[in-house]
Amino acid sequence: MMPPDSRPGLTSATDSAQNDRDMDTARGRLRRFGLAAAVVVGLALAVPGCRWFDNLDDELKTCHDWDVRLLNDEQTIDAVHIIGPNEGVRSDTLLDSGKSRTIVLCLDPGHDYNFRVESEDGRILAAIKCPVSSRHYDGITPTVAWTPIGLRCIDW
Repeated sequence: MMPPDSRPGLTSATDSAQNDRDMDTARGRLRRFGLAAAVVVGLALAVPGCRWFDNLDDELKTCHDWDVRLLNDEQTIDAVHIIGPNEGVRSDTLLDSGKSRTIVLCLDPGHDYNFRVESEDGRILAAIKCPVSSRHYDGITPTVAWTPIGLRCIDW
């Protein structure tokens, strides 16, 4: 008769515990390998995709950047501040008679953009909403002009 520890298929309690530790170690290595592989694959996919995410705002925006000319007509006498959307009174918004400046706006068809004219002493002289048409502005510069007859939207 064989001693109980030497029978085929039977192991001692210490051998069983050692086998469990070995299996746990192997599972841990496999998990770490799987995690590392997932990270490598994720990075490989994300790095070229970063350029896509950088341009995501450009891909999703419905407006187009256009130059908009702000003009103090030469027939007006006084210098005035012509102020575009999201602007405040600054030294560069003050335009002498006959002078203009250009701002870049993201024009979205169907939306209105607010402009105003202020005197040098801070009085609001006029305000206007310029509606964006659905047409393209290739070769055309939308203009907001302060004229002797008031503030006008031209080529919008």
